[in-house]
Amino acid sequence: MAFVVPLTSGASIPTATSTPAPTPTSTLTHQAGVSKWVVGSHTSVEGKRRYPQRVRRVNQSWIIASLDKNESVTNSNKNLVSLQATKNSSSSSSSSSSSSTTESTTESKTQTQAKTEVLTPPPQQQQQRPISTQPRKQKGFLSLVAERTKDLAWDQALAIQHTVNKPKRGVTRPRVVVLGSGWAAQAIVKTLDTTKYDLLLVSPRNYFVFTPMLASSSVGSVEFRSICQPIRQGDLDLSYYEAKCVKIMHEEKKILCVESGGKEDGKEEREFEIPYSFLVLSVGAQVNTFGIPGVDKHLHFLKEISDAQGIRRAIVDRFERANLPDTSDTERRRLLHFVIVGGGPTGVELCGEVGDLLKQDLTRLYPKLVGETLLTLLEAGPSILMQFNPELQKKAMDNLIQEHVDVRTS
Repeated sequence: MAFVVPLTSGASIPTATSTPAPTPTSTLTHQAGVSKWVVGSHTSVEGKRRYPQRVRRVNQSWIIASLDKNESVTNSNKNLVSLQATKNSSSSSSSSSSSSTTESTTESKTQTQAKTEVLTPPPQQQQQRPISTQPRKQKGFLSLVAERTKDLAWDQALAIQHTVNKPKRGVTRPRVVVLGSGWAAQAIVKTLDTTKYDLLLVSPRNYFVFTPMLASSSVGSVEFRSICQPIRQGDLDLSYYEAKCVKIMHEEKKILCVESGGKEDGKEEREFEIPYSFLVLSVGAQVNTFGIPGVDKHLHFLKEISDAQGIRRAIVDRFERANLPDTSDTERRRLLHFVIVGGGPTGVELCGEVGDLLKQDLTRLYPKLVGETLLTLLEAGPSILMQFNPELQKKAMDNLIQEHVDVRTS
């Protein structure tokens, strides 16, 4: 990790490890196997780095460059010259020009220009790889099994490491409080070293949801328990509170939380405070209704497990009501008309899943309703899957039309 800071007088370069402060040098030195950060005439040992990095921002007149051991320092010294030496040369050349007023103006301009020019590292000459015209080979079954076995072995190794390296009791550690139980929170839970930090997660949902499979679970292709994982399984040393945060007190380094589910039991919701050393906000976002009235009351969203369960119940309920003997033809057509709003990846996937459900499973269970279902996909843009290239958009559109889906775009 590198911290990028503007170049100021007497400024040092903070690093991720406890390294000594950089000291000014007039020439660039290089040790074998050690990378160095170079800012003007400042160098500091960062430690071994696998890849060379360069971070550049000319408009603020600073640059940070990391020199790898395999990189030629001699060639870099030709352009990464000491800032002090550049100032001296520019001031000496400007002093021999004309009057004192013109001299100071020229000197300041030359110094500013020297900062932006001298601190610019030479561009790396990257060898262009030849473009292969051969089709990409697909992975075979054995390679997929080997990858899954490798992942399983890695998970087992992590589990053994957590079992062996238990956090010591009675030792005060910095507390890391994570708000939320989604993708970001799950990543922190699985990667943070609990032997060094006291990890606490606060969320009204005590499980993690694999959201890409929500569309399949909403029609029964995948069961809900297959896409859910208890949040405590991510790390057995994790502390979890089923609550929601209502206030963050930055100065006191505390958060105010309210227990989840208190109103459902007819009791008052209890409030409590949690101190923290580090706070991670990973609460996600709410569904956007775009200010359309009635959307939150009459439509089904697809974001949580409860939404997928509601969609599955609503589809089966419509078929049961349409199957009643006293249902008119107009009412039956209305009940069996399903509309999906949004032509993005989630909407197109849900449209395909619902289409398969209507044609394969429900037509077998409700033979009287065969041919009376209608599926419509609405998209406000000119085409579906606008995030992808036009070829994929056309291919997806053709597949939906072939499955007798009524696709309506702008």
